[in-house]
Amino acid sequence: MKQLKWSAVCITAWACLLQNVPASAQINVVTQRMETDGRTLGFDQQGYYLYLADGERGLKIVNVSNRRFFVLTGTLPLPGSVTQVAVDSRDVAVLTGAGDRQVHFVDVADKMRPALVSTLPATGGVPRLVRKIPGKAFVVQYDDDLSVAGAFSGVEIFSHWPRAESAQLVPIEGLRDIVVTHTHLLAAAGNQLLAFRRIASGISERPETTLDFAATDAIQSLACSGQYLFAFGAENLSVILLPLSPLIPM
Repeated sequence: MKQLKWSAVCITAWACLLQNVPASAQINVVTQRMETDGRTLGFDQQGYYLYLADGERGLKIVNVSNRRFFVLTGTLPLPGSVTQVAVDSRDVAVLTGAGDRQVHFVDVADKMRPALVSTLPATGGVPRLVRKIPGKAFVVQYDDDLSVAGAFSGVEIFSHWPRAESAQLVPIEGLRDIVVTHTHLLAAAGNQLLAFRRIASGISERPETTLDFAATDAIQSLACSGQYLFAFGAENLSVILLPLSPLIPM
């Protein structure tokens, strides 16, 4: 495993995200409200469609091709209350429910008639978020009190082709968020960023690379854009901008 020390400049989120916008530019913001009759806790986007994890109302699919007039296209009631959703390019949505610890696989090729394919239990901790690539779903799980015996923190990897099943459960202490690239899974765990190699069954059991930050720079969420990774710290409200090259071995 390669261990790296990293010195990064903390900058504000807006300065980072709008660095390419001219100072004189005006951004035209159009707001649109739509009542879903539920409690939207998570969403994902694919093309002109939004996929909503709408609490006890299940999955909602919204056509947003006309930004002035959103259209509720499809709905699917699901067991329990769903909190997060992720969709891949093969029209498969994965939804998670924290209360009942379930993972739902939904065929959304027909936007008007989404169909539940299968439901599996989360075998680690409470499912918190999900990331999706064709053929696999990566579900971050951690319990509320990790000091309790048997509490879990890590990622469970589900395969849903040719059938849905749990393929791998990897403990990662302090895990809060992940990004999945073509070759690696990047994990935010406390004040560390970990890079796990992707393999056929899921990911390597141990990280290939570890980046350490100061104790005050606990990473809460990640985002990837091109060759850069954005690491968001909650305590000091900072954004750390990292090139992927030192983190992912080529």
